[in-house]
Amino acid sequence: MNTIIIEKDPIFRAQLISFVQVHSQLQLIDAFENLLEAYHVLFSHRIDLILLNVGIPLMSNFDFSVGIQKKPLIIFFHPNEDYIIRTDNCTVVDVLPHKTDKYMLEKTISKAHTHFERQNAEEGEIFIQVRNQIVVINQTDIIYVKSMQNYVQIVTATETYTQLIPLKDFYRQLSPLKFVQIHRSLIVNILMIQQVNRDTLKVQNKELPIGEKFKAKFKEILRGSTAFIKK
Repeated sequence: MNTIIIEKDPIFRAQLISFVQVHSQLQLIDAFENLLEAYHVLFSHRIDLILLNVGIPLMSNFDFSVGIQKKPLIIFFHPNEDYIIRTDNCTVVDVLPHKTDKYMLEKTISKAHTHFERQNAEEGEIFIQVRNQIVVINQTDIIYVKSMQNYVQIVTATETYTQLIPLKDFYRQLSPLKFVQIHRSLIVNILMIQQVNRDTLKVQNKELPIGEKFKAKFKEILRGSTAFIKK
């Protein structure tokens, strides 16, 4: 998740920076002392998560939804553990005290990532890292995904991407209405299926095997799918 930090306390800001930089699910875009410094980044980057000190001035009048296509998830921090905040302009994952330990922060990040994956499934987009950049792929552009031990190959009509992630974890990011697993090492886009045979299917003129233990579930999904039209 593309992440920015907005925290006026330099010591706590440094702690958050260190946490985000080593977290496997987070990509640190930048860290700021106040909202005005951070504002331009919300328009120049796609920001998925903000770690924000709610005690920062202008917070009560700041609207994250103005001009931003995708509202970021936000984890608020405040020195008072009883502090309560309400907002209708973004998804608040949690409100944490400044004394938050690493275990509590890790649990909250996990909750944020669950929100993030659910949003992406609804929007039909996934995010992958290519070298030092985050690439957005529309799920409808994916033809199939192939497992290569701990990696996956994501095949589209124009590109093939390789990611360090197990197939089962990548499958959870995909819409169950659009994708089906046909083999222990293969997931296909239902819309891309051109032909189904007894032990194979064809997608974009490429023949792929259907695993024996996946046949029954595969046929059940096809029967119930309005997206699949037999060709």
